[in-house]
Amino acid sequence: MRESPEAIERRIKRSGGKPVRFGAQLTYGHFEVADAVVFEERDGVRGARAKVTIATGVLHGCDIDSELIVDGREFEVRDQRRVDDGALTDIWLSGDA
Repeated sequence: MRESPEAIERRIKRSGGKPVRFGAQLTYGHFEVADAVVFEERDGVRGARAKVTIATGVLHGCDIDSELIVDGREFEVRDQRRVDDGALTDIWLSGDA
């Protein structure tokens, strides 16, 4: 049986997950910044590509261009993908990496 999103969230927090805030919602995720991967968006914004992995379904309404605060730093959501069986979601970010 698959773990509930809440159980996954607790496991991520216990294993060193960083706080992830979307509006008034708070969860925890594993945060990674790719070394030396730089992108340039159409509007000229440049930055490193970052990713946070969270339990699927815990941030209601989070979508492309939403603003997230991960470990105190502001980011914009660029893409979201469910991982493996769908219990986890990778959220790709741009911004304050």
